[in-house]
Amino acid sequence: AAFVPLEKSCKAGIAASCFNLGIHDIAIRGNVKRAAHNYAIACEKYSERLEEERIFKLKSCALKTALENCLRDQEEHDPVKCAKKAFWEISDKYDANSTKE
Repeated sequence: AAFVPLEKSCKAGIAASCFNLGIHDIAIRGNVKRAAHNYAIACEKYSERLEEERIFKLKSCALKTALENCLRDQEEHDPVKCAKKAFWEISDKYDANSTKE
């Protein structure tokens, strides 16, 4: 029930909701496929007008690709473990770059 508002606003195309729902899909639900879908929506919907939104757009697009790769390699690797690792690596990369600019 706690995810219902995020799900509704993501379906309505609110990029921040899709991004946050992706975090919950990985960390709490372990649903990498759904997280990749939510990051794809966030990647599409975030604008590049503001610096903060541009960073979230880049993170969302990178996460979408990384999670798709985790799903592709699921026979060899645990997709949830792969997704968590990818999330932290991508977050660290873009957070570090945003503080340098």
